[in-house]
Amino acid sequence: GRDFTPIGAAGWGVGLILLVAGLMPKGAFSPLRIGRSLVGFVRDTPYTALALGAIIVVAAFARAYKLNDLPGEMSSDHIEKLLDAQRILDGYPAIFFGTNGGRESFLMYFLVLLSPLTGGLNFASLKLATALESIVGIAAFYGLGQALIGDRSQRARNFGLLVALMGAVGFWHLVVTRGSLRIMLVPLVTTLRMAVVVMSAT
Repeated sequence: GRDFTPIGAAGWGVGLILLVAGLMPKGAFSPLRIGRSLVGFVRDTPYTALALGAIIVVAAFARAYKLNDLPGEMSSDHIEKLLDAQRILDGYPAIFFGTNGGRESFLMYFLVLLSPLTGGLNFASLKLATALESIVGIAAFYGLGQALIGDRSQRARNFGLLVALMGAVGFWHLVVTRGSLRIMLVPLVTTLRMAVVVMSAT
């Protein structure tokens, strides 16, 4: 039907992992390799790591400042998202939700995951979800910017920092984040997809 089932979700997850692993260089998703890469990034390029950390802090502040007050009121779109998330809690693990013209389900499951942190499903859940997606996207912007240059030079790192900074303070990225719209996931997913394509081509 339209619902997640254990075997269906497992098959989808395995297929997604195989697809991404097939597009990436051999061993790119090894946890050990990822950990070494992060440690090496901080150790070998401390100023770049510090600059990226500062950009992410700026992005987090811009997205979290007075989060309870701005925006103050929900729209019907927000309410429909929360109702869809409530349906999951009520025992309907849908893959796709037909309300409001139809919508993918990732945000609804993310809201369910975050709801214990915000005292249940509410506007704060939505705001927190889009803020977290947006902040993770800033780090992804850096990765894509460096990948586009195609090497590990200082020029590539600087370009990555520039792309991350543009995302951190960019008007549209910030406004959509503060508006708590599910479209905030699009820049993150698109950036990761583009990075996979670029890295697999180099």
